[in-house]
Amino acid sequence: MKLRLLFILLTISFNLKSQNQRFLYEYKSVTDSLNRDKIESELMTLDVSDKFSKFYSYDNFKYDSISKSNIDKEISDSNLKIKKSKNSSIVIKEYPDFSILMISRIGQVKYNVKDDRILKWKILPENDTLGNFKIQKAETEFAGRKWTAWFTTEIPIQEGPYKFRGLAGLILKIYDSTNSHIFTLAGIQKLKSVTSKNDNFVFDFGTNENVTQEKYKQILKEFRDDPNKSIRQTLSEMDEVNDNGKMVNKNDYLREREKRLKEE
Repeated sequence: MKLRLLFILLTISFNLKSQNQRFLYEYKSVTDSLNRDKIESELMTLDVSDKFSKFYSYDNFKYDSISKSNIDKEISDSNLKIKKSKNSSIVIKEYPDFSILMISRIGQVKYNVKDDRILKWKILPENDTLGNFKIQKAETEFAGRKWTAWFTTEIPIQEGPYKFRGLAGLILKIYDSTNSHIFTLAGIQKLKSVTSKNDNFVFDFGTNENVTQEKYKQILKEFRDDPNKSIRQTLSEMDEVNDNGKMVNKNDYLREREKRLKEE
């Protein structure tokens, strides 16, 4: 997949005096363990300010921004050409303690998931280069996987994609031992400011719930078993449902929705 980036390439000299930075990562993933040749790729964004960072799907950011604008202008989203990413979660790390909060919507509920797991890094002597940056190797175990990271002290920010952090510089590349998840820095952009950590690019309908990592795993499993659970009661008094501007039979809608969500 060729990424058309409108961002400063890795050959730039990094401005250490700039606190608000956007780091773009190409994220490659194998979503089907039985078909490892099928690799999906998309852009993920790490926005870093002096007080917190936010990691999220760049496509979802564009999709939600345009969709919100369309609602304000009373324009339908039916012709929206941007594909919404399956990676809908947002990871927020606060400084200086690097507390981690993952925001994820399941059905009608937006879950604020606190993750207290601690990363223990093993710094290795191997060195290399990526773009114009000198990088060093490190390893850790996280979420049941072994990870290899390459970081640079030339960008002295203890940050990285997703929930990874805590090295002596920015993580430019990180991948698990099976190459099922690979994050590689693709570009850097200076920002005038980083949007509030409470502005998380998902529609703020429904309710908010604070949960632990273990509780969230249980909720996610229940959702995978029955993805219509949260919406079934909401639609209990309805015979038809508005599906992208077209009224359809409620039971047909729920059946198709369950099939689609289980496939995802």
